[in-house]
Amino acid sequence: FLYYESVMKALFLYFGYFPEHSGVYKKIQSQIKSLERSGFETVLFGSQNEQGDMFIGDTIIGPRMSLRKIGQQVAFFTKIVTLINDYKISFIYYRFNGAANPYEYIFFSRLKKMGIKMVMEIPTYPYDGEIASKNGIYYLDKLCRIPMAKKFDYVVTFSDLARIFGQKTINISNGIDFNAVPLKNNIEVRSHELNLLGVANLTSWHGYDRIICGLSEYYNTANNDVKVKLHLVTGLENDCVMELKQLVSRLKLERYVYFHGELHGKALDKLFDEAQVAIGSLGRHRNNITQLKTLKNVEYAARGIPFIYSEINEDFDDASYVMRIKADDSPVNIPSIIEFYQHIQASPINIRASIASLSWDNQIEKVVNKVFNR
Repeated sequence: FLYYESVMKALFLYFGYFPEHSGVYKKIQSQIKSLERSGFETVLFGSQNEQGDMFIGDTIIGPRMSLRKIGQQVAFFTKIVTLINDYKISFIYYRFNGAANPYEYIFFSRLKKMGIKMVMEIPTYPYDGEIASKNGIYYLDKLCRIPMAKKFDYVVTFSDLARIFGQKTINISNGIDFNAVPLKNNIEVRSHELNLLGVANLTSWHGYDRIICGLSEYYNTANNDVKVKLHLVTGLENDCVMELKQLVSRLKLERYVYFHGELHGKALDKLFDEAQVAIGSLGRHRNNITQLKTLKNVEYAARGIPFIYSEINEDFDDASYVMRIKADDSPVNIPSIIEFYQHIQASPINIRASIASLSWDNQIEKVVNKVFNR
């Protein structure tokens, strides 16, 4: 990784909150560490805490009020501009939350006039299909996102698109901090048993109902000698989790599908050790996304476990330890998963080694080199 002679200071900015144990929070912290190793003297983190107060570094700015309160919005962003001036920030990495508005447009316009280099990461694109409620915030975003994108030097995307919202892109992959992800240990299981594992804060586009319906079809046939079990680490209980539990009950699959709720640390590591195949997203087509480089797939590979998904992902489509299924709502063919697993030869350490280029250091270096012409 390149180190640059520089006294530049950077700010990773996000208008929102993620719990510290969440995958996205850990991803952001890995990105910040990689920005620091790319040559910035200081990289500040700006986000919201659990109480809803915005902070930058050690400075609490306060809560962000309703968009209708013009004076408070102006005061809120003025405080941030003042802090950016005080810290002499020269580069901003902004994680876009999919809710552009006039205040943010004016804010980033001011920063552009100050000569600050800026990139805007769009975690998922297109994202309109993920928005359940087409309310005022949605229509404000549609109005403001294109002019706001023009205030940035580049849009950072995990797709292969050359432009988003009319702005030039930097194409990267979701990366990984290998020090933060343990390699799975293969625990010996009975030859006629296969454990599948899905880990996600569940929404409909994860498509885990396809696996459950596939299990129902499988156990309703005579040729079901291999006992296939599905373990779901679902995060917090929500409508999607409840619907899946009802589906399992209706199909009488309680002996084969297990809901583990929210797990972290050694408890989660144990499930990975006991599983043979992991399940990625199987329903991205439901929000009109066909191509995506998801963080979850990278995490699975870093663990060293084979996995399944349905979208197009150039980082993994040709990997021998990956099974890509149809992007539709059909039940997943369980015998095909059994056959896939029986022919895998890659060990956990070999799977992990295959994604060495996907470290966050390598991905962030692409961004910094592009922005600063290095």
